[in-house]
Amino acid sequence: MKRLVFLLIPLAAVLTAMFLLPQTGSIRCQVLDPDTSAPIEGVEVVIEGDGVWVQADTDTAGWMEAANLPGGTYRIQFREPGFKKLELSDVQVQAFETKEIVTRLERKIHGCY
Repeated sequence: MKRLVFLLIPLAAVLTAMFLLPQTGSIRCQVLDPDTSAPIEGVEVVIEGDGVWVQADTDTAGWMEAANLPGGTYRIQFREPGFKKLELSDVQVQAFETKEIVTRLERKIHGCY
């Protein structure tokens, strides 16, 4: 009986901690050049959801990550001079998961000659 109690106490502690921890996920995005597939540094990425707003720029490898996002539906905007703004909607984030998105921006056309 004492063995059973010693096994149940740690199990109960672990299960309690699992339910008390915030159940969050993350979004990881990479932005690539449409012609060369090279990463684009400095792209402004804005992530919006229910009561959540995150803004960050992509790094030298074209990546950005937003962690500790509550599970739910998000909208992601990508902005960079010389490229058309891109918006993704209905991006689903699940607790304990990372949603990975790799996208290419479309170049703006500055008139025809």
